[in-house]
Amino acid sequence: FRKSSVELRAGIWNPRKETGRAELEFRFRRPGEKEKVFSHRFRLNGEEKIRIAVQKKWRNPVLWDCENPNLYTLSVSLSIDGKKADALPDADFGFREFWVENGEFRLNGKKIRLRMYSNPAFERVRAYFANPYSMPQYVSHIRELNYDTVRFDPFRKGSQVAWDDYLNESNRQGLYNLFQMPPYEDEELTGYTREVTRFLEHYGNHPNILMWYTDFNTCGYAWGQDPAKLNDTSYVPLAVLPARKRAQTAEKVMRALDPSRELFQHAGANSGKIFTSMNYQSLGTP
Repeated sequence: FRKSSVELRAGIWNPRKETGRAELEFRFRRPGEKEKVFSHRFRLNGEEKIRIAVQKKWRNPVLWDCENPNLYTLSVSLSIDGKKADALPDADFGFREFWVENGEFRLNGKKIRLRMYSNPAFERVRAYFANPYSMPQYVSHIRELNYDTVRFDPFRKGSQVAWDDYLNESNRQGLYNLFQMPPYEDEELTGYTREVTRFLEHYGNHPNILMWYTDFNTCGYAWGQDPAKLNDTSYVPLAVLPARKRAQTAEKVMRALDPSRELFQHAGANSGKIFTSMNYQSLGTP
């Protein structure tokens, strides 16, 4: 949005190690509008696996947000020596950018506040909501309750399984999500970066995901749960410094791959640019 451009990425698997002239074509379609088409030419040099990433100017896209969840249909095809060689299934694509500026959330340049449903209890209703036909109803009910954001907890470190049906429906109905990324756990950095890259290839095209969170409750401290301390950004909790270093590593890796979203530490208090607290408001909390 701010750069009036879009970054187009594709992974190419070339098991026969072919060589020759190649072209990727990206087509964005909306009913009643002229197609937006971008192409990128390159040479196959016999490498078995290739990753392509190119920036293209796009000055006037139709923007996506929760009130106007405008989607394009994206088609991607590969040609080799002038002949169509492969194509990906069509996918939804929404054009938006989310960032923090002067202590405020900004979506497509506009200040927003998030009305968050923080405990969707997906795991407790897995048997029912695993049915793709139920997802429109489920997302619609969250919106009817006047929430526009969900803190989504999709996977544990070993599985990385989330629900495409839910994310696709959130794209269509306009429901924001805060989504967990693979946490960094002191593994070798090159391998971790590959893991995050694969993760982003699968989930990164969903416009409803506004922010990644790097960890789950590893960077916080008791002081950070007190509403009176929300502006205490100078306190350094020594006990969680190793956890914060891991979270900062994860954040650095993801920011290098995905500049279109913000990141935060879940219930990390003053760790990072977004202060996050796990203060459960109730009748017993003054």
